[in-house]
Amino acid sequence: PGGGWLHHPDGKHVTQTFEPTLTLGDRVTATASLQVTVFDSVVIEEDVMFAANVFIADGTHAFVDADIPYKFQGMAEVAPVRIGRGSWLGTNVVVSPGVTIGEMVIVGANSVVTRDVPARSVVAGNPARVVKTWNAEHRVWEQPPS
Repeated sequence: PGGGWLHHPDGKHVTQTFEPTLTLGDRVTATASLQVTVFDSVVIEEDVMFAANVFIADGTHAFVDADIPYKFQGMAEVAPVRIGRGSWLGTNVVVSPGVTIGEMVIVGANSVVTRDVPARSVVAGNPARVVKTWNAEHRVWEQPPS
């Protein structure tokens, strides 16, 4: 009965139903190839800026059986994603399921964000880690303590 790229020819596929919600704030800007995959909820607050080739997903492909092609195993680790107001995500950034990026955050190019990012910080790397934080009193970016 039927085919399709997510249906295993022998019926060995997972069937799932989702009610995705994508929320885009005002004045969100993106250059080429922004990809957002939503199974549950992705919220992108106002004034967020995306460079090229950013990928955001609130779920990943399941991989419970190494004998069945992964595309037939459904989705796993579905968890909401939130990108805070005024943040800037650089070229080739990947945002993983369940991540909250605080407001006014800079995510460096080629970073993979796998955990929450505090507001007014700069993160970089794979996995992304905090490399600078905003000192509001002195109005400067500072390196976090070692």
